Amino acid sequence: MNIREYVERAKQIEPRLVNLHDQRDFLLLRKVFEQISWQLQETPEGVVNIPFFGRFISRQVKIQKDGREEVVTRIIFKPASEDVPGKA
Repeated sequence: MNIREYVERAKQIEPRLVNLHDQRDFLLLRKVFEQISWQLQETPEGVVNIPFFGRFISRQVKIQKDGREEVVTRIIFKPASEDVPGKA
């Protein structure tokens, strides 16, 4: 799904959002995702907790690639809850 589809999905789930302006919603959500991305890039090891959304656990691990060892960042996402609005 792209950002516009997420905005439309949120409006279907939460009727109070129907009257919001689509372009502003799109820009706001885009900026939120940019901030999450930035925070993950600034946290090579540790946890990035986003209330009501979940936790991103970032770890640096060594892997073998083309016969040499490289350090890469692995990110694991743990959702905040099993209950997802709009899902049956």
